[in-house]
Amino acid sequence: MTIPYREYVNYMLRVYFARGRTNRTRADSLNQSACEKILREMRDEEVELLKVVYRRADSNNVGSAVRFCADQTGEQVQTVWNLVNLTAKNIARERGLI
Repeated sequence: MTIPYREYVNYMLRVYFARGRTNRTRADSLNQSACEKILREMRDEEVELLKVVYRRADSNNVGSAVRFCADQTGEQVQTVWNLVNLTAKNIARERGLI
């Protein structure tokens, strides 16, 4: 089952980790603010894992990026998935998507 906000939040995080603070539209600015707020509340190690995932992920292949991250960092795949899922849910909530 696809969670409706998941693809959009994955897009937000890919843009956040790829572009940094470049905002083209008001939506970009709101997306960036939501990402920043949630990521500031996380441990540095967790943010680094997410960077590995979202800098590697293409448009719809987060699963491959999660496995790559787990291989590169020595974390268990399920641990990385749990982090990705929780972060996506928190950002979606912050952005008002759920």
